[in-house]
Amino acid sequence: MAHFITDLCVGCTMCYKECPTDAIAGANKVLHVINESLCIDCGICANVCPVKAIVNPEGEAVDKKKIRKERPKVTVDQENCTGCVACVDFCPYGALEMVPIGDDFSGHLSAEVAHVIEDKCVGCGICTEACIKEVIFFRPEEVVVNESYLIGSST
Repeated sequence: MAHFITDLCVGCTMCYKECPTDAIAGANKVLHVINESLCIDCGICANVCPVKAIVNPEGEAVDKKKIRKERPKVTVDQENCTGCVACVDFCPYGALEMVPIGDDFSGHLSAEVAHVIEDKCVGCGICTEACIKEVIFFRPEEVVVNESYLIGSST
């Protein structure tokens, strides 16, 4: 579900600068808009909005802390990671890094594999789209827990 920007927007451009999918458009001191087809509902725009102009489809202000903390994190299937670094290059939050492979991956194609830095991951999913081998994914147990939490929440 895409977020929306209300007329409370002062055009500070913070949401525009932080949006990981370039879903927000607008100029300085002008009301910004969110492209629904590009919005991934990550809530990052709400985390930086100084006037709480970001609302969900029901018109409720998006909580600045809950969305970022409650988003599920991604994981990397390091055994099948080829070390191409596309995910590292695409992550706007520096939440992925390349690490040397462990001894248990002898015969691996690459000397390094992708690793998620959990404290930096906001759960936007850009890396899952960037991964050409589809070895980055959301942990199913976290998706279920977070979806049920967010669907049942009114705040």
